[in-house]
Amino acid sequence: MSVSGLILTVSLSLFITELVELALALLLGVRNMDGLLSVFLANLMTNPAVVLTYVAVRFYVGSVPAESLLLPLEIAAVIAEALLYLMRKKNLLLDELPIFNASGLSGIAQKPFLMALVFSVILNAASYFSGVLVSMI
Repeated sequence: MSVSGLILTVSLSLFITELVELALALLLGVRNMDGLLSVFLANLMTNPAVVLTYVAVRFYVGSVPAESLLLPLEIAAVIAEALLYLMRKKNLLLDELPIFNASGLSGIAQKPFLMALVFSVILNAASYFSGVLVSMI
């Protein structure tokens, strides 16, 4: 892959991720600018690292199945973002989001890391599957 191709890949991935995750954060009830900034910064921190690592391993190692490479990278991104969300919990107001006050998830509101982890999993799953759909076009 050329340098310009790599820059385009990273940029497109980051753009789709930011678009999907910020929109979903709004839908889930994040309304303040500090909370949205937390989501934006979390993606800025993890998305390029995941994409560049994936491309580098595929380039240097070659025949690694995509799923076996992506799963640990995505898990690491989810955990890193959850830790950031936990640190910025007051900015995100996670415990006030309707999703954590619903009957099935109300017990999570008492466990800050679990709340941040669930929030991260939801956002990352949405952006991951959006990326899969875009790559099929």
